[in-house]
Amino acid sequence: MLESLSQAARTAAFAISGGLGVQDGALLLAMQLGLGAEAGLALSLAKRCRELALGAPLLLTGYITAARRLAATGEWQGAPPPA
Repeated sequence: MLESLSQAARTAAFAISGGLGVQDGALLLAMQLGLGAEAGLALSLAKRCRELALGAPLLLTGYITAARRLAATGEWQGAPPPA
């Protein structure tokens, strides 16, 4: 039930990048369902850690790939790109 509540809130606020604050606020509203605000916030942080654990390695891989590509083309040192 809590997962569907947070997913519904993130879907409704699709214009907000990453649903920042929306998911957290929805889980804090779970206090109305009998869950304490502390437990709702802890669940929200656990979900954010999961997203960070999956997203950070991919982001780092993208940066490394881009840096290697720039170094190989010579753009890294400020040289004009090859024609």
